[in-house]
Amino acid sequence: MGIPGHWFRGGALRLRLAILVVGICAALLVIVSINERAGLDQANRSTDALRALQLSRTLAQSVAREAPRDPAGLAQTLDELARGAGFASARLEAGNAGADSERRPPPDTCSFDESHAHHLCTLDIPGVGKLYTRLAAVHGDAARVLLLNRNLAAGAVLLLAFALLLGALGAWLQRELGDLERCVGAIRRGESADSNLVYRNDEVGGLARAINLMAQTLDERVAALSKSERRFHAIADYTYGIEAWFSQRGRLIWINRSIERVTGYSPLECILADDLMALFVLERDRKRVLDAAMAAGQGKTGENFELRLQRRDGSSVWMAFNWQPIFDETGENLGLRLSAHEIQSRKEAELKMADSMAALRREKGLKDFYLTSSEEERRRLEALLDVMRIGVLFVDQERRVQYSNRAFHRIWQIGHGENLSGIDDASLLDRTQALRGDDLAYRAHIAAVMTTSGHSEPYEFTLSDGRIVTDMSAVVLSAAGDHAIGRVWIFEDVTEERRIAQRLVELAERDALTGLLNRRRFEEELHQRHGEAERRGGALGLMEIDLDGFKPINDEFGHQAGDQVLIEFAAAIARVVRKSEMFFRIGGDEFAILAPDCGAEAMQALAQRVLARIDALEFTFQGRSVRISASLGIAIYPQHAADAEQLAQHADAAMYAAKQGGKHRWSVWQVPAANDHVI
Repeated sequence: MGIPGHWFRGGALRLRLAILVVGICAALLVIVSINERAGLDQANRSTDALRALQLSRTLAQSVAREAPRDPAGLAQTLDELARGAGFASARLEAGNAGADSERRPPPDTCSFDESHAHHLCTLDIPGVGKLYTRLAAVHGDAARVLLLNRNLAAGAVLLLAFALLLGALGAWLQRELGDLERCVGAIRRGESADSNLVYRNDEVGGLARAINLMAQTLDERVAALSKSERRFHAIADYTYGIEAWFSQRGRLIWINRSIERVTGYSPLECILADDLMALFVLERDRKRVLDAAMAAGQGKTGENFELRLQRRDGSSVWMAFNWQPIFDETGENLGLRLSAHEIQSRKEAELKMADSMAALRREKGLKDFYLTSSEEERRRLEALLDVMRIGVLFVDQERRVQYSNRAFHRIWQIGHGENLSGIDDASLLDRTQALRGDDLAYRAHIAAVMTTSGHSEPYEFTLSDGRIVTDMSAVVLSAAGDHAIGRVWIFEDVTEERRIAQRLVELAERDALTGLLNRRRFEEELHQRHGEAERRGGALGLMEIDLDGFKPINDEFGHQAGDQVLIEFAAAIARVVRKSEMFFRIGGDEFAILAPDCGAEAMQALAQRVLARIDALEFTFQGRSVRISASLGIAIYPQHAADAEQLAQHADAAMYAAKQGGKHRWSVWQVPAANDHVI
């Protein structure tokens, strides 16, 4: 079929090829004729110009011969000669020429007059003048006519040959293109195309292969489309929800089988029904359904709408519907699609949910009340923990910090405003490492505590700045008590308590005036050292010292003088006592030295050092020089006593023996008789 609107595009291929080739040949013939005519004209013009020049020279020679014989009749002679030679005209202009002119060749020139097709020549005749001739061109028209006839004959032969060739070529092409056209027509009609086309390695063969491939592809796509259509119908028929197709006039065209499961009516009954609204929809809902369908017909799908459908048995079921317009690929409206699915269970669940929501609202009110109370309680607890001097740290099961109070930040020198939440305990240990005096021991303590599941015992450690801190921890259980939710650590700075305790111990165990250990501590150390000596099988020496003449100093110079004597005496003797020995004030002017692992010789050497130090003491009161003396008693376990009480008794007895023996001496206890040595 031709393409309307243009006779050339709508013609057959052979006709178009013939017209095209004839046009090309005609154009070539015209070009060749024009070129040949131009060449022929040029050649003829050159020939005529040469002929005119030769005839003009002959005429000039004749004029030159006649001029001397008949000068008067030269013009008439010239006219006769010119007509006899075929010149259109000739004239002579007289002129004088000297000898030089005779020897110079004549300046012969010819030109062509296009308007009259004449050759104009000018020649110099020596001694006569200038000759002007006009000669008509005789070869141009005849040559052109001959050329045109010859070209027309050649063109006719060429066109005939091309026509025969094109006829054969067109018939050959038309046969193969006809096969291709029939194949394409079959494809267009949706029929099976002939795939047995002739293939050659040319353009027609390439076109045949492309059409055959297209035919195979279309066959495959048609088969796939047919299969897909069958699957679509199967899916649509067995879709759990209801699917229906209505025409533009609202007539039911198709509905799937789910309608029978939902309502009890078969698809055929629905299609044949005169009024589907009356069959399924309650009267109060019909207007809403129609409005939704009209909106869908106008391209407004909107949201799903819900209503109850009547069943064949008279019951009703809740369904969710949605209208959608259907358009083909050209945009033509094919009708409306109705999709519906059953929501009876959801509606029942919504009713139950409404009841549950009411109950939840009541429960939420209670929870909000308890949550507010709990939040207030939490704030009160945080306020309480922040004013406590005890540091509190809570870590969760992943050992990450959840809470820390101000005291904890103060103990570990962490800024109060810094939030530690989320930091793992290992990072916290690394951060506070420089504060601990023995970091390795503390880390070992932490590792041991984390292996326990109950409360840890209080652990005391010293910080690098001298502060003493104790910690203990306990696992925190959930509200149900069935699993742990973390661990709480309690830290307390006991530096001041330890200092006060130490001070109290010192006050309880040391003499307030001299700073020496008092009688209570003396008795404790005596029993403790005796037990150690008894277990090891070692010795324990005891020396008791009583000042001589102390009471007169106190009475004469006052208690301040007596106190000064006691203080300086205690300081002087303390410099004599070794680190392994202990120096006590057990009474007003009574002192004792306890020396573990010391025998008789060591105790006697100690007594000599003590007396020598006392001899070096001198006091000045009210301008008077005063000296003191002392009596020393020595007893050694186990030589002189079986227990601690007996050792103290025997040392006291030896001291009194030295005092009775003359004072300022030492005495070692012996059973019946005293063996005093005076220094």
